[in-house]
Amino acid sequence: MRFGSPDVVAGATLDLVAGRIQAMFVVASGVLPQVREGQARPLAVTAAARLAPAPEVPTLTEAGMPDAESYAWIGLIAPAATPSQVTTRLALEARNALGDPRTRSVLETAGYEIVASSPEEFTRFVAAETRRWSGVVQRLGNHGGLGTPQSLHANQ
Repeated sequence: MRFGSPDVVAGATLDLVAGRIQAMFVVASGVLPQVREGQARPLAVTAAARLAPAPEVPTLTEAGMPDAESYAWIGLIAPAATPSQVTTRLALEARNALGDPRTRSVLETAGYEIVASSPEEFTRFVAAETRRWSGVVQRLGNHGGLGTPQSLHANQ
């Protein structure tokens, strides 16, 4: 098992619902079904704005924690040596898929915010995120302050 993998998120969600843990940070899509069933209660979202599928949930800023904005993001990434015509085509097809109303509806209902950026925009975004979070990693240590790196992977 790896920290942050879907099986860890599912296990943690089960622990939350069963009352074995009191709180957790998780992407909205990982817990919205339990929220909708009344098995979990969202306290706040880390996004800058409230989420469309859960507009009643305040942001961390609204809850009194300014500068706590954070996003889990998913991106389409290819090896660095991929020819530009291939990455251009992949980007076009991804943008087309994300522009499909049915695809958008499924993703937005699950709690995802769709951002169909260009490869160049995404490259700049990843670089900015890397700069932003590298300081946090340095302050907490490479294991994020969650114990030793070995303890994070003890259940592999």
